[in-house]
Amino acid sequence: MNPETFIEIEGLKIEWIKEGMATIGFERRFAITLRVTNQSDQKSIVALNPEYISISRGWIDGVHDMSPSLYSGEELLPKSFVDVKIAFEGIKRSMVSDGDRMKLKISKIASLLLRRDNSQWYFVEYSSIKISNDEIKSKIEQFEAIEERIGIALQNFSVQVKDEHSFDLYIETLVTDEERCRVFQKIPLKLVVYDKENNVIHMQGLNLYNNGYSIFQVLEFPVKISETTLSNINKIRIFPSL
Repeated sequence: MNPETFIEIEGLKIEWIKEGMATIGFERRFAITLRVTNQSDQKSIVALNPEYISISRGWIDGVHDMSPSLYSGEELLPKSFVDVKIAFEGIKRSMVSDGDRMKLKISKIASLLLRRDNSQWYFVEYSSIKISNDEIKSKIEQFEAIEERIGIALQNFSVQVKDEHSFDLYIETLVTDEERCRVFQKIPLKLVVYDKENNVIHMQGLNLYNNGYSIFQVLEFPVKISETTLSNINKIRIFPSL
């Protein structure tokens, strides 16, 4: 993409306004101001997640102030905008130089990269991270023969995509054979995620405890994949691992 001081995506316009200093507590921090405009006729939930990458100091972990805070998402009315000041902990004006970059994740929509050039910030990279709940759900595989042997059924899977690396998976569990279930103090469930080359990229477990085995329960798997994005998932297997 051609470097620009603004970008328009999914009804939003993200625009660099200025850079400067901000006082946070007793500390002066370098800050970047962005204007987020909802250009659509519908309300939009906007969440920002910025990271600063310095050419002299590398990746800097320390975004501790955003005014207003858009970390968890805020509602932006149609045809309205908000100016967001992002102040970075540990960064002073003297540390900032051309070539520095800021990675900016926008809700579940896109990942952007800004680069500083001649004291201005330009959007230089854009990658879509929009992936639907149904798309992730369609990749789920289960082993009904194992479930039947234990006496449970995993059903009605629900997915809530959070960002390009994480989603929440909800599973209904139904006891189909109380006699078989009763011998287990707990039933460990395993979730395994594969990439498009069929490599395992994530694995985690969750226990279904015997509390008299309620006939019906709902379990939650919070899934975070750090090594790649959700778009690289080929399949998700969930099964009792007894």
